[in-house]
Amino acid sequence: ARRYHCFVWVSSLFMTILPQFENAYGYDNGLCWILEKYSYYRFITFYVPLVMVIGFNAGVYYCILSSLLRTHRATATADQSQRKEDVAAFWRMGLYPLILVVCRTFALTNRIQNSVDAEHPVFALYLLHRLLSPLQGFFNCLVYGMSQPVRHELAACFGTAIHRLRMRRCEGIQLAEAREQAREQAREQARE
Repeated sequence: ARRYHCFVWVSSLFMTILPQFENAYGYDNGLCWILEKYSYYRFITFYVPLVMVIGFNAGVYYCILSSLLRTHRATATADQSQRKEDVAAFWRMGLYPLILVVCRTFALTNRIQNSVDAEHPVFALYLLHRLLSPLQGFFNCLVYGMSQPVRHELAACFGTAIHRLRMRRCEGIQLAEAREQAREQAREQARE
């Protein structure tokens, strides 16, 4: 774990500092990022590692799926409910690389197209790039944040909050009605 931690921090620091040597950071197409004329740094520091991560994830998920299938074949008499839970957990885990691929494919395709033919950008690629890239965290939140225990806790939390709001609303309505009755009584007393 320490080696992994060290590798991640050192490589991230190196890839962050590397473009700085050529003053490659700046405002580009609405983003503070690596300037278009230094697009090779975009690939070196982001897109090549991104493709490597996607490939690594695909390999890991293949190994997990293979192991899971071997385990289930070996234990043919295993509890069916346990099998269903394992498969459901695996598919939820499998959505992570799918979200990564869906959200980043258009960004990668757009950057490749921009590097090959910068004079003729494709609007649809820019649109999909800008729409999907920031949604990666949101989609991950939906997948991993909506497990059964989390949904149960959210229902309990929001159920209590909604109940409190309803009670306050009822109290507010009752208070408004009491005020209106007091005004009516005051008017009747003023008439007499």
